[in-house]
Amino acid sequence: KVDIWTDEFNEKDERNRTIDMATDMGADWIMSIDHDEILEDRITRRHIDRLMSHPNPSVDSWEFGWLNHWDSARTTRIDKPWGDGATYTGGMKGCRFWRADRGSVRRITGGTENGLHCGNCPDSSNGARRLSSLRFRHFGYVRAIDRLRKFHDYQMRDPNPDPNLVGGAGYGHLINEEKMI
Repeated sequence: KVDIWTDEFNEKDERNRTIDMATDMGADWIMSIDHDEILEDRITRRHIDRLMSHPNPSVDSWEFGWLNHWDSARTTRIDKPWGDGATYTGGMKGCRFWRADRGSVRRITGGTENGLHCGNCPDSSNGARRLSSLRFRHFGYVRAIDRLRKFHDYQMRDPNPDPNLVGGAGYGHLINEEKMI
């Protein structure tokens, strides 16, 4: 199913529209994958089936990690805020797979007024969310020109970002290469 977004840019509204589309199609589970991401090659249908068949019926959403590729498909950032600084205790992650609720569709409500930093899925209680071992490969920062474009776009749309939503004091990490690990 395809829909063309013709309204003004707003990630939250666009993502909620895709939730509506999936719900209208009778989805049991919904996975959010951005245009510049793919699942890791190692992930199979069996991995996804295992998440959907968790024995605790209150588990309704799963967090995935992601690898942020930089300069090539073989290089990823592990310094903060991209990763955990090589401590191997965690890195960027977020809810990307959740149970569709056709009774009362849950909406994405967080983020800014213009729809930035809203997350990829509706909120759920901490007891209902689990961290999976699955990751996305994120290719949106491979080329310097794409990093610069995204930096300028965020600066224009959100000149005074909330540090809690952007992983620090602004968008400089999108183009900063100093002290990279």
